[in-house]
Amino acid sequence: MLPRVAALLADILGAAALIERVVAGVSIEAYRESVELRSIVERQFIIIGEAVRRMEALDPQSFSQVPKGRGLVDFRNVLVHGYASIDDEVVWEAATLELPRWIQEIRTLAEAGPPPIPS
Repeated sequence: MLPRVAALLADILGAAALIERVVAGVSIEAYRESVELRSIVERQFIIIGEAVRRMEALDPQSFSQVPKGRGLVDFRNVLVHGYASIDDEVVWEAATLELPRWIQEIRTLAEAGPPPIPS
């Protein structure tokens, strides 16, 4: 794994941790009512998607190991370019249902580190 890919994985994990922290104990109703909370979650998903997009360009092999990698890039594109049609429930489900399962796979990938150098 390239050092830059390791840095991108760290960015992904940091953004995911912030999402997990700000949605903990929050209801979907409170999420819908809070522009600040929605902004935080959406911004962190944008960071995740952008980091995954950059990973794809730097190291396609590492990108191929990212669960739902293409979907994360596409989700980022919707958040950035389709901001007027963002469905709060879709973002909420991504933050509360999908992210916790997905992030464990990213942690495993990050902990694997670079492959051994052949001798």
